[in-house]
Amino acid sequence: MTAFDADALPDVVLLHIFRLLKFSDLCKVGRVCRRWYGLSRSQALWTCVDASAPEISSVQMDRLASVLTDSVRWLYVSSFLHCGLFLSPGALRDLRAHCPYLSTLVIKSALLTTLDDFAPVTVGDFPPTLKTLSLRHSFFQVDQFFSLLAIRNLSILDLSFCWCVSDQDIPFVTQLPNLRELYLEYCEDIRDTGVALVVSRGHNLKTLALDGTKITDEAIRTIAENAPALERLYVGSTAVTD
Repeated sequence: MTAFDADALPDVVLLHIFRLLKFSDLCKVGRVCRRWYGLSRSQALWTCVDASAPEISSVQMDRLASVLTDSVRWLYVSSFLHCGLFLSPGALRDLRAHCPYLSTLVIKSALLTTLDDFAPVTVGDFPPTLKTLSLRHSFFQVDQFFSLLAIRNLSILDLSFCWCVSDQDIPFVTQLPNLRELYLEYCEDIRDTGVALVVSRGHNLKTLALDGTKITDEAIRTIAENAPALERLYVGSTAVTD
């Protein structure tokens, strides 16, 4: 078998290979040598950072946030739920400082507040450039999380599988002035009352996902009468019969 000398490959070829790696593997190859470290830190490889598999701890999140660069536009992370506060003040500061152009942030299964936390994470702690925010399977205090509307450009919000979200929280969510898509799938405390609040306040909504909620036909009638601009509605696994 002929020996293969990776060092003989030109930078452009190595960059193409590195682009095919998982993010965790990309971090590992950067430890091989100085040349590979420099290539692994190329801005072209850090536009989309997917650190969602495997799940990471809050300590690992701190480390990740500290090495992100201003080339990052999309960031995907998944936490060990119930393993302490996922986003530390330091991680939040680093996100804002290092990722001034971040447009999409996906955080899965994260604990974003604790019962004795007097300074919970709020939407205002994230980079103001965010347009898409997903917090699937996460836990947070909705009223406090959306108390500061610093991210006025946020147009897509995914709170699916967040059992902490209920009808009474809808007014806080619908304060977002540019909200176009709202995903509340399997938020089991969302009922007809919550839907009525959504359509009465979310006048710019184009997409509303309510699969797995506790809505009935009454919610559909409310939407039909009050949301003429709505283009996509998802109501699978509900009590809707119409």
